[in-house]
Amino acid sequence: MGLILAICGSLRANSVNRLVLQSLQKSLPELSISRAVAELPIFNPDLLANRPQAVETLSNEILEATAILVASPEYIHGVSSVVKSALDWTVDTGAWSNKPVFVINCSGRANIAH
Repeated sequence: MGLILAICGSLRANSVNRLVLQSLQKSLPELSISRAVAELPIFNPDLLANRPQAVETLSNEILEATAILVASPEYIHGVSSVVKSALDWTVDTGAWSNKPVFVINCSGRANIAH
């Protein structure tokens, strides 16, 4: 299989979604949890010409991945701001094109976002 890039939609160290990804990583050595998402600034189209380093790092991680696994809590009936920023910053790069993307939500309280 190739590299599976995991994007955690929560920045909390002990979030349920992060703990599930870390548990999966123990049995799937090809799973890599992105650290770049924690460093993404709020999306600003004025910075697209000179992307911050975290954006470049995340874009490269996505490009190198065979598949993407997003584990995110539900915030206000939608995805978290972490996931939204990751998409906002990288969607125009084409990095996501033709990649299988799997989305999981490990919170028992979520019922709409997935």
